Amino acid sequence: MKQVWYEWKKLISDKSVLLVVVLSMCIVIGYQWKNADSHSWQQNASYQEYYEAALTTVEEMDAETARQWLQEESAWQSFLLSAAYGDSDMAFELLQMNTPEVDWNKRLKENANEKADIQQTQQKYQAFTELLERVNYVISYEEFLESVKTQAQSMSRLSLFSDVDSFSQKNIQKTAEAYEKMSSVQPGLTYSDAADAWSDSALADVIVPGLLLFLGWAIFRKEKEAGLYQLLGSTKRGHLEMALAKTIVYFFFAVLLAILLYGSQIVLAILMYGMGDMTLALISIPSFRNCPYPISIQQYLILYLAVKVLAALFYASVIMAMLTRRWRFGIAASACVVVICLEYLAYKQINSVSKWNSLKYLNLAAVIDAKAWFCEYHNLNILSQPFSVVTGKLLLVLCGIILLPVVSCISFSKETRESGKLPRCFQLVANSMAKLCAQHRGLFWHEGYKLYKLGAMAVIIVLLLFFSTRLLPDIESHKGNTDQQVYQYYIEKLSGAYTQESRDYLQQELQLLNMEDEEAVQKRQQYEQGELSEDEYEKWQMYRQLLSDTRKKGFQRVMEQAAVIEKHLSLGEEAGFVDVDQLAYLFQDNKKQAIFAMIFAAVFLLGATALFGIERQAESSLLLQSTKLGKRPVAMCKLMQMVVLASVIIAILYVPYDSVLLKNIERIPMELSLNTVIGYEKFELSISIRHAFLIKTILQYFTVISVCIVVSLLAYRLNPASAAILCFLFFLMPCFLYWLGIDLSTWTWLGLFLPELIFANGGTARYYMEAVIVLLIDMKIVFYFWDAEIRTGR
Repeated sequence: MKQVWYEWKKLISDKSVLLVVVLSMCIVIGYQWKNADSHSWQQNASYQEYYEAALTTVEEMDAETARQWLQEESAWQSFLLSAAYGDSDMAFELLQMNTPEVDWNKRLKENANEKADIQQTQQKYQAFTELLERVNYVISYEEFLESVKTQAQSMSRLSLFSDVDSFSQKNIQKTAEAYEKMSSVQPGLTYSDAADAWSDSALADVIVPGLLLFLGWAIFRKEKEAGLYQLLGSTKRGHLEMALAKTIVYFFFAVLLAILLYGSQIVLAILMYGMGDMTLALISIPSFRNCPYPISIQQYLILYLAVKVLAALFYASVIMAMLTRRWRFGIAASACVVVICLEYLAYKQINSVSKWNSLKYLNLAAVIDAKAWFCEYHNLNILSQPFSVVTGKLLLVLCGIILLPVVSCISFSKETRESGKLPRCFQLVANSMAKLCAQHRGLFWHEGYKLYKLGAMAVIIVLLLFFSTRLLPDIESHKGNTDQQVYQYYIEKLSGAYTQESRDYLQQELQLLNMEDEEAVQKRQQYEQGELSEDEYEKWQMYRQLLSDTRKKGFQRVMEQAAVIEKHLSLGEEAGFVDVDQLAYLFQDNKKQAIFAMIFAAVFLLGATALFGIERQAESSLLLQSTKLGKRPVAMCKLMQMVVLASVIIAILYVPYDSVLLKNIERIPMELSLNTVIGYEKFELSISIRHAFLIKTILQYFTVISVCIVVSLLAYRLNPASAAILCFLFFLMPCFLYWLGIDLSTWTWLGLFLPELIFANGGTARYYMEAVIVLLIDMKIVFYFWDAEIRTGR
């Protein structure tokens, strides 16, 4: 017990551990809070009042009556909204056409004196629509259970599945039996959206393995790197007892970490959305329709947290097994990252009906996806017997938690540990790498060795390569609401130079929307001459009015762009139509650029503190500076390694992203001048879109190098803790605040990273002055490194 207490105090006394855990919690909570913005209307007090009133009424009805009543009420509120924004007569005719079985004239007379408030009407409509979706789901759940039973019976009759001893037949029977007990469970209506909110834990599922790897280093490897293992191993409790104490502390922290991260998500979700009726069956929530377990939402909360804790322990066991091997930390950490990435790829890419589906469901990524334990039902083919995936996951986790720590403790103990050598199967490879490295014994390569191997930046770079694929842009040909789709429809026809043919087409569409085209004139004449009945003419007018209302806003955007083009053409400049929605991906995608800036700053700060802090931690900086190559060459080589690292990071982030972006942007004539496009008139330079994109890339790279030089100076002059704090405040904090909705980009380095400030808001002159100032500072810092002398340690 004393050894456990010693390991515990040693870990919690490390401020970096507490800082990383608190920072991770802030990121997870901020991410969930940011995602909740789209549901802010649900937190409105008026909406809750209308929803509760409608729910009270619905609870007194049977399901079919409730659905009919909610359909009528939502249709009526929709009519009131349409009447408030447009022609009330036309909206009423559409209401009668869509629901002819309701006497809407009577309803209209009863509510003739009612004054509708647009905001209240919208909230009522949303409340009725949300409740209608829940009632429809309750009705459809019985149909779903019946369909499972019917499908099982029909498939059993097919010759392909009729063999009684086949896996398919047994799987069909087991699936039907699993859902048969759900027939006695009834879904309810009074649940909240909290369960869906806390179940979305994708970011936390990425952070937890990283934190466990960091904690594993702090517990199992820190003393080894300090050369203390031989001393500790010679003490009375330096053998297996020390390994057991470290394992207990590591597992305790894994459990604590899971409870803190996932528990904070659960608490925040309940605070934002409310608890609702936690005693309702879990299948009341539509996303859990396939759940085969008759459990309540309250029970799911407890089981969800328990699964996350087990997953954290399982990850900790795997990471511990890697870190307690005789490998160096860089090799062990790389092995952990590679295993986790491969498991994730298998979980996402392997089809559920593949013969390799056991690799999909029995792995690390499947274990930590706690929601999938309860919202999916699958059986594995084990010796032609259907074996539940959930049972398989549970057995995998329990075996891993029991066996891997035992093996790790034995490997870690003094009796079985050799003197840090690699296994024999890797000895030949290690000797070959040593010979290769011996050919490059320059100081620059030595600093690279310290950065990428001793500082474990190679592991982070590999992880960044994997993560960058998740940031690739997703640009669809038609995306967004109806107005955006209409706008893109017109742009597809007009993209490019503005010609007389374009003018004629716009004039023709304008006549069509105003009902002044040839067809409209012909229909009007036919009606006046009696060739067209009044009902036929009104139906045709209604159709054309719907067409006009659908295209009106999208066409208005096109006409606004045409007016800007005409203005530039009158000045003798070349101009044409550009899809400004797609152009925004190039010059106004501030959210994605802020994410890139945050990732770059975080990864680069890790590299800088690792490279410049190695000698300080080993207290060998004075010794190195007193050598022949300890003044200017050491300082310049460190700076050059930082420049290379910054270039590698930015290439990993931007090269795949920009390549996919340029490949998928097909409605942007790159030869047109950027400042002739609507929304970019403030841009001072008359250059093409292609050249503007090139300038944006160059300016961002200049910003990256400037940050690299400034961070290198801070890391070189200050101790690692002070440098990390200052760099976090100056470079990472603005990114986090921007991500949470607090924009300080105008006054921080982040503004140099966001293209909208330059190309859309006309900040070229300001950026030029800032760039000159930053360049002078960079030159001063470079000369400082160049003239580096022996400095006394602090």
